[in-house]
Amino acid sequence: MLEPMSSICFCCILLGETVQPDTIEGGLFILAGAALIGYSTPIRPGASEKYFRDMWARFFQALHAL
Repeated sequence: MLEPMSSICFCCILLGETVQPDTIEGGLFILAGAALIGYSTPIRPGASEKYFRDMWARFFQALHAL
């Protein structure tokens, strides 16, 4: 979600474009959305490890059938 913000910064720094108020407002909406997603998602300990373990088990299960 920081890609749009970085493109705005690169345009200002490298191309010398001026920042419009609408651009700043849009950037704030992007950052607010990223913050809301980051804080609203509950973090469960071990969730990513369980996901990858299940994916590997499915992958190897298909190979064992051969």
